[in-house]
Amino acid sequence: MLQARLSSSRLPGKALLPLGGMPIVELIARRAGRTGYEVVVATSEETDDDPLAVTVAQAGLGVVRGSLDDVLGRFATATADLAPSDIVVRLTGDNPFVDADLIAELVGGLESSDHAYARIDIDKVPYGLGAEAFRVSALRLAAERATSSSDREHVTPWLRRELGESAVVPGETPSGSQALRCTIDVLTDYHRAFAVFAEVNNVVSVRWPTLVGVLQRLDGGMDAVPTRDTSELRQSVLVLGTAQLGMHYGVANIDGQPADARVRRMLQAAVNTGITHADTARAYGSSEATLRRCLEPALTRRLGFVTKVAPLTESVARDKDLVTLFVEASAERSFAELGQRRVDALLLHRAADATAADSAAWRRLLEYRREGAVARIGVSVQNPAELAAALELDGLGYVQLPFNVLDRRWVDNDEAVAADLLQERQDVLVSVRSLYLQGVLTGAGPAPRGIPVDVAKTRLTLATLAAELSRDSIADLCMAYVLAHPWVTSVVVGAETEAQVLENARLAARTPLSAEQCRELRRRLPAGAEDLINPSRWALS
Repeated sequence: MLQARLSSSRLPGKALLPLGGMPIVELIARRAGRTGYEVVVATSEETDDDPLAVTVAQAGLGVVRGSLDDVLGRFATATADLAPSDIVVRLTGDNPFVDADLIAELVGGLESSDHAYARIDIDKVPYGLGAEAFRVSALRLAAERATSSSDREHVTPWLRRELGESAVVPGETPSGSQALRCTIDVLTDYHRAFAVFAEVNNVVSVRWPTLVGVLQRLDGGMDAVPTRDTSELRQSVLVLGTAQLGMHYGVANIDGQPADARVRRMLQAAVNTGITHADTARAYGSSEATLRRCLEPALTRRLGFVTKVAPLTESVARDKDLVTLFVEASAERSFAELGQRRVDALLLHRAADATAADSAAWRRLLEYRREGAVARIGVSVQNPAELAAALELDGLGYVQLPFNVLDRRWVDNDEAVAADLLQERQDVLVSVRSLYLQGVLTGAGPAPRGIPVDVAKTRLTLATLAAELSRDSIADLCMAYVLAHPWVTSVVVGAETEAQVLENARLAARTPLSAEQCRELRRRLPAGAEDLINPSRWALS
């Protein structure tokens, strides 16, 4: 059953756009039915969908029409002549990579399970290879009992909720392809799919893994940014820093804020490489508003947000009622700017704010979590003492801290400091900032003035170590060192161009340093002075 309509809000009429020499809806139907499966297109009875119904019929395919909003009822009507034990596979009209081989694997997974419903495990495959299979008897039960408009519109939520599910992982999923987009939701998706199908000879018979391989090559052949986070956030090891999107930020920044067109390309690149989160804050100028304005609707489901409450002012911090109101005003403004009523993590920008005015700010964050407005709450800390204090906070789920190859406050030669503090707190995600010290370590930014440190000599030592340890660059060495520490969940790295996003993603996907290599680096590279590793001490003018 191929569900399709022409009234898409983001790309109207996409089901009839040409792909592989035929309308998309016909291509999907022919790819799904090439081994003999009966394919029926289910569309609405609205006049807007008349051209779709005519096109499908002229192509010799079956078509069933029904309510625009009650798609579950539409499916039940279309399968009225089937036996209760028959199997229905639900496809959608924006996923042209799906084919009969994927369907066969899905049906086999359903038949070998104890469930009446099975789906392709969308967490293990590229976005757009989703498909669902269920017994006709289960479909009829859902059609009889499901009453909410959401259950009726989306067909399968009642099945999953009431009958359970079996998740099927296709055996031929190409390695590192999970971050790819194999769907057509917006115009850039269509351009990408058009390029893929233009590279193959028989668009109907070409198998889905081959198409995914072509897409990987066209997208640069890059391995996806990995994820080591096993929490509900499933945060990638690289998080996109967005201070540069809201203000002139960083000593290496010579162009100021990037234009919206560039930001859109950066966000698309971030999602395509597997980056799952963007890090922002009320203190980052217009960063939150820029994210909302430039993030395509199709990407909002794939990029989560971590944001921070504005730092408390001295006068506010003395009064708990004012603190509560201040935190509420900051958080609500963030929700409004981001265009979302919920974020994955909400942090206090300064550790001292957590205990000010009888911990009023922290208590309000706890309320936001209980209300479901945030998944995790946390604190941005500066040093081990602040981390130790933060770990005493009730409900702490996220910390952000500075760490890089020069910063020895968190490790000694046995990596004991941070590891000891965090060893009993597997429930806390640790996100690292200052990886490149705003480009000072890599040479992208000028050396801060007025500090008693030979930055040029430090860069030379880093370049020598990078070569000896078989790393591509100083940036590669910096990334590989930080990600070598198992207590690090993710690193936050800002960017001003799409190329920088792609390069950071490439480095994050590489194998980190070994423990022995980390020890060698610390032996050869002196610890950075506080004047260097703390940007607040820099004299920039």
